[in-house]
Amino acid sequence: MVRMSKKIFIIDDHKDIAEVSKNVLEREGYQVYTFTSGEDAFLAFKKNKPNLILLDHLLPGKCGAEICHEVKSDEKLKDISVILVTGQVLLKEPTGGDPNFIKPDDYLIKPFDIDDLLIKVKSSL
Repeated sequence: MVRMSKKIFIIDDHKDIAEVSKNVLEREGYQVYTFTSGEDAFLAFKKNKPNLILLDHLLPGKCGAEICHEVKSDEKLKDISVILVTGQVLLKEPTGGDPNFIKPDDYLIKPFDIDDLLIKVKSSL
């Protein structure tokens, strides 16, 4: 029996962080795809739906909170786990204060330890 590996999308405009995270997660057996913008990732969601998204908060264009809200509001995508990755020591209002804004499943604070990354990923999957 072949075990299907889980798909993870990393959306981060810092290529070094995305590449290190990708390498670590691939060594754990995950299929990992990286994107530098939410717009590029959204096109890929339709063709190759991930199990988890590691989503940088500060991105050019739409911020991570907005992308998370769009994913979680879409009937076909809402079951994807989202971890918002941020350098801000926890955002008090990552939703801009909008009570209808849908929050991510978890948060990971930059700079993060590789062990913390793996713990968050495993618990979200």
